[in-house]
Amino acid sequence: MELRKTAISVGLAAALLATTLGGFPLSDKGIAAKFGAGTAYAADAAFPSDAFLARLQKVHDALLLGDPADVQDVRNLRSEIDGLTFAANGSLIDPVWNKIVDKLNFVNTEDEAHFKESLFKFLKAVGTIMYDPNLEDLEAIRSNPEYRSAIQLLAEIGGQPNLTIDQILTFLLGNGTKPGLEGTFRNHLAAKSDSQLVVIVASETERNAFIGNVINSVVTDTSYDVSAILGNLGVTGGDINASIANFRAALTKEGPAFNALLVAYIRSEAQEKVVVSSDGRTHTYTLNVLGRDVPASAPITWSKKNGDTSVNVTVNGIVTLPSGTTGTAVIEAMFLNKVIFSKQVTLTAVSTGGGGGGVIIVTPPTVDGILEQFNKDFADIQSKLASADDATKAALIKQAEALALAALEKVNTYDLSKSVKVEGGKAIFEPDVDDIIKKINAFEATLAALVAKLTSIGGNISVLDSAYFTFDLGNIAVDSTELPLSKNVLDALDSASISKIKVKVYGLNIITPVKEFTEDLDLTVNKLPAPSGLNPLTPVFEFGVKTGGVQKNTFSDPIHIQFPIPSTANPDLVTVVRLEGNSYTPVGGDVNGGYIEESFPHFSPYTVIENKATFRDLESVRAWAGKAIEAAASKGITEGMAPGIFGPNERITRAEFAKMVVRAFNLELNDAVEQFEDVKGNEWFAPYVQVAYQTGIINGRAPGKFEPNARITRAEMATMITRALKVAKGAVDVKDVASELAKFTDSTGVHLSLRSGVAFAANHELIVGNKGKFLPTADATRAEAAVIIYRSLGFTTEEQM
Repeated sequence: MELRKTAISVGLAAALLATTLGGFPLSDKGIAAKFGAGTAYAADAAFPSDAFLARLQKVHDALLLGDPADVQDVRNLRSEIDGLTFAANGSLIDPVWNKIVDKLNFVNTEDEAHFKESLFKFLKAVGTIMYDPNLEDLEAIRSNPEYRSAIQLLAEIGGQPNLTIDQILTFLLGNGTKPGLEGTFRNHLAAKSDSQLVVIVASETERNAFIGNVINSVVTDTSYDVSAILGNLGVTGGDINASIANFRAALTKEGPAFNALLVAYIRSEAQEKVVVSSDGRTHTYTLNVLGRDVPASAPITWSKKNGDTSVNVTVNGIVTLPSGTTGTAVIEAMFLNKVIFSKQVTLTAVSTGGGGGGVIIVTPPTVDGILEQFNKDFADIQSKLASADDATKAALIKQAEALALAALEKVNTYDLSKSVKVEGGKAIFEPDVDDIIKKINAFEATLAALVAKLTSIGGNISVLDSAYFTFDLGNIAVDSTELPLSKNVLDALDSASISKIKVKVYGLNIITPVKEFTEDLDLTVNKLPAPSGLNPLTPVFEFGVKTGGVQKNTFSDPIHIQFPIPSTANPDLVTVVRLEGNSYTPVGGDVNGGYIEESFPHFSPYTVIENKATFRDLESVRAWAGKAIEAAASKGITEGMAPGIFGPNERITRAEFAKMVVRAFNLELNDAVEQFEDVKGNEWFAPYVQVAYQTGIINGRAPGKFEPNARITRAEMATMITRALKVAKGAVDVKDVASELAKFTDSTGVHLSLRSGVAFAANHELIVGNKGKFLPTADATRAEAAVIIYRSLGFTTEEQM
């Protein structure tokens, strides 16, 4: 855990800070005239340079390409920083302020207080931008005359009235000759041995001393113009460190955001090294980050994301082609359960001589061979567990889980690419039933063995759930596909306790519940042309299912489909849409790992788009709710009250929020039945209320009464979202409800039935209080509802650990 924070502190802080500071064209007078400073800064150039922005954008792009929960962690910290106020937190900058205040020579305390507040607001804004994954607010800060004039005044008092942008950049990033803060951090780290790095990681005192020494070495080097200014103002590296420490102490969301940025930073800098065997069948991959080879002992695991079944990948980065002449796959490296490297690789077998030439045919690994290798690796892990500390033990267990998943994924896929014929422009598959059943039995045996091993060390066997038994249809050139699965295959799957199967076709992953079908199953997928004016991210797909020869249009247990999306797509705007002629309806979807996944209780044509919903009445709430409202509306979770009108400050009803929750977490079911006498089946909200009741998310306000049109209170909203997270994401109640509620002076007003929900929502900052109060009985607004939904979409069970 500390390794991640250290790496962020020393590897990112300068680069991120420089993006904001380095580009200010500090020329507007603003408050400078009031304070008596009027000299314009030189080099009022465009902001920022392409190369400089690209440097930071690389890290932020890597963040956006990763886990959406990481993006949310960064946003959470950004919101927390943005919530700091000068009245409550102005003293955080006192170590620096106390050194410069006497040199400012203000004629009255009002001007002095005004300037200090401007400086505080500027530093807070800089801190917010550091955690802005989309770099959306850079221009807003840069054009703020109050901020620019405050920095200008400090520079003039410090003896550099003509400070240029290049001089600021040199201080922060270097210029090719001088390393700057960032380069000095890198140089000092590179000079450390592995043992010295371990000491820095293990000891907070050593870590802080290291960071302080680096900052001090640059601040005291007056060949930097910025250092000369700081020196003339009497500001030392220790003062800067003390102010940084003050801000960190005031923040509670720093850790998860640092973790997220560390993974993104490593992802942006990771370079692969590969050694290819003489026959071309084995590629051994390792990683290098910032010129340093990642040791084999690091908790990094490799796996195959997708690709040809002929390609195998071990957790140690060994990619093999046991049979065939060529194979292609996308491989991934994971650090702390997050993808840090991904690449499509192709292996091609070559002749190694020996007289006969030709391709060497290697027998694919058997189930016994796969388990034998797993047991060998597992025994090595098990031998280390006895003497491991808690952190190492957790890492070893995760490694075992990754090994188990990799082993299961070697036996979970049945390749149907060679069992196909094309008739009338349709690819029709003719699977060998007996061969499939053998594969199912091998999968069942492997799964049982792996579960036993993981259970013996307290591992999480649910990590194996993602290794669905998979039918891979391969690359299909035609736009229509049909896959028949006989009742015998479905019965074998059910007997093996395989509850869901995955079908891979056209880049899609179609995850289907087995028990939904008791007769022969026939799945069809067609690619259709997109309607005029629509620019989808994927083809338009039409799905069809027959069971026992009869078309099936609705499902009691929804089918889940993962649509591939490009890495450049904005996860806040990406949504699955249902097509109805030339119009479409957003239905949402969860973005994760290069896919957007949505559940379907019934079929019709679907595709994926970036859907930018905008409203013209958000200015009063834009700072804290604008992005959440637009994202929720873009995904079809909420709607405007009229074209271009959201009504953020209008109150929301119980029925409206129930609909938002059901849509957000894909909980629609077709067999929900009426439970409340005041919710009739023909009313627009009826299916949402009934499903929310059926899944335990809502209760009535009185026996048989839901009161759908009543306004929902903040406490009720917190409780509903908590219950939804339990259903959708496996959330668990906080351990100490009383102490969590004690943070609010009005906690006695929380109804007994709502206390655990309020405690959970408050603990995870899904909903926050106001001036020490939760306001449990206050009516919730539409803006508040959108924010709590948006935050909940980024919730992960890891937050509870």
